[in-house]
Amino acid sequence: MVANTVQQMIEGRKQAPAQLGRVAVLGLGKSGCAVAEYLVPLLGGRLDQLTVYAGPSNADAQAWAEGVRRAGAQVLFDTEEVVGPFELCIASPGISQFSPFYQAAKRASG
Repeated sequence: MVANTVQQMIEGRKQAPAQLGRVAVLGLGKSGCAVAEYLVPLLGGRLDQLTVYAGPSNADAQAWAEGVRRAGAQVLFDTEEVVGPFELCIASPGISQFSPFYQAAKRASG
């Protein structure tokens, strides 16, 4: 028998799940930073875990990462190996859906 898993939505908000669970963000350009910064305050509430796959490491990216790490997010550099599971994966627009990075995230997401 399959359990009925109806997603609870936030009333008055268009398609806003009450619980986001574990979320991965791919990329740390403008979009990736904006999404991660939006999600960080949700940790411990609507969000159980936030993992940012940030791409190549540099001084600016490491400085940014330090702030979100203090808030409880995990930030990984220099890897395209996405290890889940994640209920939601948000890819920056510059990441091709045909790339191995995107495909790894797709396999790790529900």
